[in-house]
Amino acid sequence: MLDQHFSLYKTLFELSDDAVLILDEDSIVQCNPACLRILKAESPIQILSSHPAELSPPLQTDGSNSKEKAKKLIFECFEKGFIKFDWTHRRFSGEDFPAEVTLTRFEYGKKNLVLAVIRDLSEWIDSETARKDAEDRLQFIANNTEDIIWMRDMRFRYTYLSPSVYRVKGYTVEEALQLTPTQTAHRDDIKKAIENLREELEKEKDPNSDPGRSRRFQMREYKKDGSQIWTEQSMSFIRNNNNTPIGIMGITRDISEHVTILDDLKRAKNQAEESDRLKSSFLANMSHEIRTPLNAILGFAELVGDNQIDHEEKRMFIGIIRKSSNQLLDIISNIFDISKLETKQLVLNLHTHNIKSIIEGFIDIKDDLDPEVSSNYEFTIDTIPDHFDRSYILDKERLIQIIRNLIDNAFKFSSRGKISLGAELAGHKQIRIFVKDNGPGIKAKNTTLIFERFRQAHESLDRKFGGTGLGLAICRSLVELMDGEIGVISEEGHGSEFWFTIPLNPSG
Repeated sequence: MLDQHFSLYKTLFELSDDAVLILDEDSIVQCNPACLRILKAESPIQILSSHPAELSPPLQTDGSNSKEKAKKLIFECFEKGFIKFDWTHRRFSGEDFPAEVTLTRFEYGKKNLVLAVIRDLSEWIDSETARKDAEDRLQFIANNTEDIIWMRDMRFRYTYLSPSVYRVKGYTVEEALQLTPTQTAHRDDIKKAIENLREELEKEKDPNSDPGRSRRFQMREYKKDGSQIWTEQSMSFIRNNNNTPIGIMGITRDISEHVTILDDLKRAKNQAEESDRLKSSFLANMSHEIRTPLNAILGFAELVGDNQIDHEEKRMFIGIIRKSSNQLLDIISNIFDISKLETKQLVLNLHTHNIKSIIEGFIDIKDDLDPEVSSNYEFTIDTIPDHFDRSYILDKERLIQIIRNLIDNAFKFSSRGKISLGAELAGHKQIRIFVKDNGPGIKAKNTTLIFERFRQAHESLDRKFGGTGLGLAICRSLVELMDGEIGVISEEGHGSEFWFTIPLNPSG
């Protein structure tokens, strides 16, 4: 039995990966093969001929003398029977290395000896240092990245959250960890996130699924101040040694600016497409608007040359030609005006004029209309305050053009009823001029649209009432050129009030 035990211990002694030495009070009695490898000795004799303290540098890391400290520790082992401590050893190549040393007293024959086991910690310390460095780098990234790094358990509860949550959402880590998903994200997007998780879990049933796969999706989330941001989520499973999902790791990135840019691009694309459509519609409508007076001019000009037509009919035909010519001139003028306004080439012709006289000059505007049409309307001018009965610096021609366009629109879109023109003070140094009618009115959603080029409140109306769709766009551009504003107050079925304001610049 003793022989079997001796054989077992000898095998352990020789096969141990740690350096094993047998010491007496003053010398090394025996060493195993691992000693040669760890201490880089050329032969056992090199080790056995050395004192234990000679396997160390002169001083330990705490500054103590290695030889004196070694003697004390060996003596302590003889006293206590077992001790364990950290030690700095030196290889025969001159390289120092950290070690964990255990000393155990045992009896051999009638003599007390010490079994010393030296475990080289170099690789362990290097790996721990590397691990610590890696952890520090990851922590630095987590602390300084603009993205939120997070981990959740399989019940979707936070287990880790990076400090960047404060920069992105305004919450401290402690505050964010206490919040439920419904408190920080849009409910519809939470449902999508849960559905994504379910789909990923379903993929786990496929043995060929990629364990390193990730899932990306967008969410609307709420900051601490209640504002909404768009985020992109990238998540993948945390797995145990059996490759089974035990948690979720993810990155949250604020993409609000990106989403805004995409929305702006989409809006710009839609506007460009709408602009192209409107231009096509405008050209088709313009073709009709130009051909109508041209046909009248050409047709009645030919009839006027007929000698069989009496004098009264010729006068009527000439009137039609004159009216059609004015119509055509207005169309061409509108095209030139909108072109100049868009290219910033139109310049105001400023002179001194009396505003009250300009407005009251529209009293006979019905005379320009077809008698059959004008008989259906009552056109009035409200009393103009005396404040405007003085000279102001303005472009008379353009002011008349704006008012005339607004009055023409009122006549065009009202089949009958009352139309009125008026003016009033707006603030201290502005005039507000308005045209009211009891026509069909305008839907609220179209009150801004009608001031755009080529647009009418109802695009089907351009065929019924005619027109190029440029009048109000020209009015808006001219008013803005005068540093004013233009708008409309209207309710569908209850008429409209078109108004504009411009600054009052007294002549002196």
